[in-house]
Amino acid sequence: MEKLRELARNVTNLQITDAIDILLVATLFYILFSMIKGTRSAFVLRGLISLIFIGFFIYLIADFFNFLVLKRIFDRFWIIGILLFIVVFNPEIRRALAFLGQTRILGGLFLKGEYIDEIVKAAVEMSAKRIGGLIVFENETSLKSLSETGIEMDSNIKAEVIRTIFSPYTPLHDGAILIVGDRITAAGCIITQLTKRTDLSEDLGTRHRAAIGLTEETDAISLVISEETGTISYIRNGKMTRNLDEETLRRVLIRTFGIEKEQYGGFEK
Repeated sequence: MEKLRELARNVTNLQITDAIDILLVATLFYILFSMIKGTRSAFVLRGLISLIFIGFFIYLIADFFNFLVLKRIFDRFWIIGILLFIVVFNPEIRRALAFLGQTRILGGLFLKGEYIDEIVKAAVEMSAKRIGGLIVFENETSLKSLSETGIEMDSNIKAEVIRTIFSPYTPLHDGAILIVGDRITAAGCIITQLTKRTDLSEDLGTRHRAAIGLTEETDAISLVISEETGTISYIRNGKMTRNLDEETLRRVLIRTFGIEKEQYGGFEK
């Protein structure tokens, strides 16, 4: 009961700094839930939080009735919650640490309007001919480990180069090409982290699942041209927009790379 009275005193003595502190913590939890919303991790986290609250409730009952053994068990129940969090969310923690370790202080998406045209041209022509392809754009997270799985390049972004790489008769057509800044830096790259989502359409093949998996673990952006249907898909943060036509694809890329109309030659196609 003493702890309950102490808790009541703390609540009545709240100051403005305490309110700000609580608001910041609530914001952090809101961001966390927003990031994992709709995934299996969200259900696991809710279950874990429920378990902690149940343990706290049992502790209050034990404290009220002075059940010494039960009170001693649940007095440090929050430690068990932390350990369970580390064990259950081990993959997510590893991905977050890898993201922080690979993130550059300076960098990010940058692409001139002329290169947008080349990418759109290549994607549309490949779509019409049912040529499959996967184009990855590096953002702030370094994709050096991905580039090392392919063949190093240093090429201008040209539609002809992209089409040639993904031609079914070339040895690099099954992998992804990596674009860093305004250069194609690697081709034939192999993405190993396929998404584990179970809510995806069955008609999505390895290219789509690899692209989704990569954007779930990094801030990269991917374009996928389906070999079976010719559809063009844009993927960012694990979310996919399918069936893009030429105009929509161009608008999406212009918005992604923050290109102003003046930088794009002052016109819209």
